[in-house]
Amino acid sequence: MTRVGNTEKKTYKKEWRNEMDCERCFNSVNGIHTVSMFNTDTICMSCKRRERQHPDYESARKAESDAVKMGDMNFPGIGCPKDLQC
Repeated sequence: MTRVGNTEKKTYKKEWRNEMDCERCFNSVNGIHTVSMFNTDTICMSCKRRERQHPDYESARKAESDAVKMGDMNFPGIGCPKDLQC
């Protein structure tokens, strides 16, 4: 970019989102993504659905919630279970 204007920033961000791949399955996120509850991976919604079904998901969610309540806004997660292909 040659200048820092609102229009250029919005265009750049839109292109960045559309080109992003899931850090877990490596498929395109198609502009819609989230962060894993287990670690800091950016994942697609299909991987998020699989993650929510994992037996350790509630433990990971609670650990993240407790960390935020204690002021840790950069909690790295409890670690991704191997069976989620992390």
